[in-house]
Amino acid sequence: MRNFLKWEPLFDKDETAEGERQIRIISKTRGKLYLDMPFFGYILDFFELYPVDDSRVMTYAIDARIVYFNPDYIESMSPEEIKGMLMHLILHLILRHNEVAFNKDIDLWAMAADISSNLMLDEVLRENRYEWIIPDVSYYREFMGMQIGEIYDHLFEEFKDGVEEDMNRRSILKHIAQKHGIKLQCGFNKSLKQMYETIDKEKLEIQQDWFEVQVRNSYQKHKNNGSIPQRLKSYIEKTYHA
Repeated sequence: MRNFLKWEPLFDKDETAEGERQIRIISKTRGKLYLDMPFFGYILDFFELYPVDDSRVMTYAIDARIVYFNPDYIESMSPEEIKGMLMHLILHLILRHNEVAFNKDIDLWAMAADISSNLMLDEVLRENRYEWIIPDVSYYREFMGMQIGEIYDHLFEEFKDGVEEDMNRRSILKHIAQKHGIKLQCGFNKSLKQMYETIDKEKLEIQQDWFEVQVRNSYQKHKNNGSIPQRLKSYIEKTYHA
């Protein structure tokens, strides 16, 4: 069991002093986020902060146990933007975006996941009025209230239309991203690919079980403090039996 709980990073570490400096900055910001949003901060506190030196992660990403970030990208972010980034990433896991079916297009799934995560993050922000900086969700209000599978199906139809017009894959993905205001900043698709290609399925399931325990524990501790949007509360109670 101990071997299964040991989690190896998916990407190469940035060993520079700048990487270590950014760990301290993000850690400090995470601590402040805990004061704002203890439900999310409690869960994020279990995650390692890991600077990466890998061309696959140009911005930030997350897997079952680690928050990855490119120090050069984080350098340009304000504390308010870092809070938004951390919330965005942990919502991917809370909303089970990592449980992608193997027959899905993983890049389109990641776009759908970004839309889903940012819409929920917008609800959190509107109900709590904190001065975080998050992506502009006005481009995809049409997806409001949709589950990730429904969003994915919509994007996939747009992708098929592009194929029929003989556009290449890169151009189609770029067109869909621009249409919906998705800047392709999150490296969630890269971490998903690495997890499913390199990590044993049983180990992934054990890590998922571990994560669900943290969600339930945090929810029971913080469900009555008024910081969790009702739609997310309903989702957690239904999905995690909290």
